[in-house]
Amino acid sequence: MRLSAITDAILDEAVRAQPADEFDTHDIIFWLSRNRPRLYAEDLHRALDDEGDPFKRLHTAIGIRLAGLTAVVEQQHIKGRSPNVRGETSECEVWRRVCLPPSAQGLSPELHALRQLLITAARERRFVSYTEAARVLGLRGTKPWRSPRLFAALDAISTFEHEHGRPLLSAVVVSGAGKQPGGGFFKMAKRNGVQMPDEVNRTFFKTQRDRVWDYWQQHGPPAGR
Repeated sequence: MRLSAITDAILDEAVRAQPADEFDTHDIIFWLSRNRPRLYAEDLHRALDDEGDPFKRLHTAIGIRLAGLTAVVEQQHIKGRSPNVRGETSECEVWRRVCLPPSAQGLSPELHALRQLLITAARERRFVSYTEAARVLGLRGTKPWRSPRLFAALDAISTFEHEHGRPLLSAVVVSGAGKQPGGGFFKMAKRNGVQMPDEVNRTFFKTQRDRVWDYWQQHGPPAGR
């Protein structure tokens, strides 16, 4: 079948709306069904004119159309496994966005790259060291993990996330010794009104860390990708 109601412009919007640069076809399908339900339903109804499962026919057509949007998205030619619209786990294509999403507009390219590193770590429920974060920013020399530029970058990213209703992403950046962020993280959290003045740092960090991990596991691409 050919898509009629779901246009290239709608798919472009769906791609740009994904919270992480890497996602799968199911993520696009869920976005369409939630944000453009009438258009999704119209093309699903058209799929009834052909033999076979109308959902599979529609979703295959969406994948074919996505593959043609080379200015927006790049097919990774690997299969991911994630829940489908029936609530079952099944295979589908994995994609990588090649345009800058609205959620990252306003961030410089280097901050966008650092943000993507933190999102990947959060999705995998792991931490990033200050040294690793500094490397993404191209910081060199002695003790780059103490660079004011690094601290400013992490502050800017988490403030940006907070302004967009997401948890403080830099909670995944920790020191090797203490396994928690440095003092600048807590100052930023209090300045943004996320951490209360009398809230214990360690308790706040654990809560925010779990929120970041949970959020990006729910909004990122399939596990293992």
